Amino acid sequence: MSMYLIVVGAGKIGENLIRLALERRCNVTLVDKNPAKCEEITKSYDVIAIQGDATQEKILEEANANEADGLITTLHEDAANLLIASLAKNLGIKKIASVISQSESKPMFIEKKVKPVDDPTILTAKLLYDAVCRPLIQEFMPLGEKAEIFRVKIDKNSRLVGRKLKEFTIFQKKALVVAVERDDRLIIPSGDSEIHAGDALTLITMRGQTDKIVGVLST
Repeated sequence: MSMYLIVVGAGKIGENLIRLALERRCNVTLVDKNPAKCEEITKSYDVIAIQGDATQEKILEEANANEADGLITTLHEDAANLLIASLAKNLGIKKIASVISQSESKPMFIEKKVKPVDDPTILTAKLLYDAVCRPLIQEFMPLGEKAEIFRVKIDKNSRLVGRKLKEFTIFQKKALVVAVERDDRLIIPSGDSEIHAGDALTLITMRGQTDKIVGVLST
């Protein structure tokens, strides 16, 4: 049985979300204030579009919120997104996610049991920063407020090459290596695992420790 999803906002995020949802065989209804955007989306995608303000409960009711499996709101105003999420909760939608523009807004969404997701422009800025200032890191993602996960490739000149993980106390106190990619294999490592040049390591660290860990990996 396909999932019924309500998407609020027909901007770039909303349109990409609609495309992805349709690829996953979801049924989608778009809600947006702009009639031209609604018409544009319905011409390009097999979705229902409702022109209106989703902060008004009657608009969500018109979108059959009582039948929706989930709602995602992608507006640029955190206050509007929070109001929409609250209305959706009241109408019985259990799975709700929202873009947030300000990090200080996150606790309010979490309190409402709404999944907050950072604005992609902020995520892009972080990725660009890492590309210049943390060039060894290939992928990076915060885990809540207290931890970070990242992937780094081991250079042939790294002091880890040819040695076991248990030889480095930093991997016992400050970080955990959760996976090693070697050629076409994925290895779940132990303390006795030996690191080879070219290995890609995925690590979890306490927040704020990533640069220190990368320094150990690169020297």
